[in-house]
Amino acid sequence: MVQYLNKYFASVFNKTKEDLRDKGSMTNGNEDMEVDITISEVEAKLKQLNGTKAGGPDNLHPRILKELAPKIASPLARICNESVNSGVVLYDWRIANIVPIFKKGKKRDPSNYRPVSLISVVCKVLEKILKEKVVKDIEVNGKWDKIQHGFTKGSCQTNLISFFEKVTDFLDKGNAVDLIYLDFSKVFDTVPHGEL
Repeated sequence: MVQYLNKYFASVFNKTKEDLRDKGSMTNGNEDMEVDITISEVEAKLKQLNGTKAGGPDNLHPRILKELAPKIASPLARICNESVNSGVVLYDWRIANIVPIFKKGKKRDPSNYRPVSLISVVCKVLEKILKEKVVKDIEVNGKWDKIQHGFTKGSCQTNLISFFEKVTDFLDKGNAVDLIYLDFSKVFDTVPHGEL
């Protein structure tokens, strides 16, 4: 079954075209800015983990990490800081277990499954901390583009309000408004992430 699903997922994935691939070089960490991830930030995120979720390929289950949060927050904070400030992601954090999730239709048809990547829970904790730091920095320093709604608190609501205001403004001026809604089926299964 694993080979059957793997063959299908590989067949629908588009390979990145060489001419579209980023030709940039690797950086040597964050030379202009050092990130400081505190023990309390790591401990707080570990305590928020859902103990019923699946663990990653490193076999560190969220429930164990949650229960050991006060004891392991300090060494994990050091590891996270070293990773971020050196620009090197640990090899174990780059490995994922792919789990097929059934969506709908016939269970025998591999196209009715969506591949989900289970990554290291510790890496997800680091990602959450970094996301919060980036968003806070952008909001505090006012570098946030007012038409950017994705990945912000209340993004669906602010996007709808902005859209509604523009449509209302066009209609008040006697203009017509046409809308086109697109839904790309299984887009993350088929679009090369490098090209995105």
